[in-house]
Amino acid sequence: MILGDFGTSYTKLCNNGDMRTVPTVELDAGVQADIGCGHNARGRARRIENELVAMATGAKAMVGRDDFVCVDVGGRDIKKVSFKNGQYAGCDWNYMCGSLTGFTMELLSRYYQLTYDEIEPSEEGLSVKCGILGISSLFDLVSQGEDLPRAVAKFVKGVAIDVFHFAGKPQTLFLSGGMCENALFVRSIPAEVVKLGRFVNLEGLRTLIE
Repeated sequence: MILGDFGTSYTKLCNNGDMRTVPTVELDAGVQADIGCGHNARGRARRIENELVAMATGAKAMVGRDDFVCVDVGGRDIKKVSFKNGQYAGCDWNYMCGSLTGFTMELLSRYYQLTYDEIEPSEEGLSVKCGILGISSLFDLVSQGEDLPRAVAKFVKGVAIDVFHFAGKPQTLFLSGGMCENALFVRSIPAEVVKLGRFVNLEGLRTLIE
């Protein structure tokens, strides 16, 4: 049984329990999942499930709390699911204002050859409602003489604050996706952060077919 979460930037696959992450542009054309979700799932999976349904199902199975909020910061968008008293309480999908935030942070690290783990969080953040527009503000800071790591930290802080507000400012935020591996982003969120990792949607798909 092959499960697939076909994202814009990365595809997550589970083949009989073996999980791996592959850049979507490098995905073999012959890969076909039995069940899949994500922006690029069409034509890649025999059965397609809604991405938010997979996320909500996977988060509920992994968290083990009655009340919680889970946010996924992807390369292209930001998604949220929430539970109250053990029941599904709602979802949201920010694909316009939150566009390309994850992709932009990865692009910045490559462009400037920075390692986010080595940058200290900033107390103040840029206003980042969109990755592409936010990067313009970052370039302005650098051109004005701001220290590069500090300017990047302000950009990341702005993204973290936007995600925190999008989540409803919870005391504890359950984080899904590749941004779990970005130490600067995680430390910039003004809440306790519990990292669920990159395979929440795959856990949801596995639960849905059991």
